Amino acid sequence: MPAEKETTLKDVMESVERLNRTMKEVAKWTKFQSVSRLRETLVRELNTPQKKMAYDLTDGNHSRREIAEELQITDDTVRSMWDKWHELALVEESETRKGRPQRVISLDEVGIEVPKPKPKTLLAPSVPQPAQDTQPQGENLGQQG
Repeated sequence: MPAEKETTLKDVMESVERLNRTMKEVAKWTKFQSVSRLRETLVRELNTPQKKMAYDLTDGNHSRREIAEELQITDDTVRSMWDKWHELALVEESETRKGRPQRVISLDEVGIEVPKPKPKTLLAPSVPQPAQDTQPQGENLGQQG
């Protein structure tokens, strides 16, 4: 009779982690009966370019403040979007930053194009101009000495 390998705590922890990842994936997809239903929900909710860009930036790493600044909207606007998306199960808690939401799926994965943010218009720093002589050239040519 072959000797059984002793299970280590590391083996148990790895199994639990695999099971946890699998359960998260199953939970995510059971919230929607199909990808087409998920896509319909995303299209209905993300009905402006601004919302699409905000959703795209909701990756679990960007803060509300960073998203608001990037899109030139208020922090409260981002908070309202996140609250609504949480109710609709379009976001879940970030795996990397506790307390921050992350989108359940990227828009690219369901065939929704994300608009590119408009480049921010920065005012060019004013460059001091060299002082100009107020007298027309040649006027003081004869006045030497």
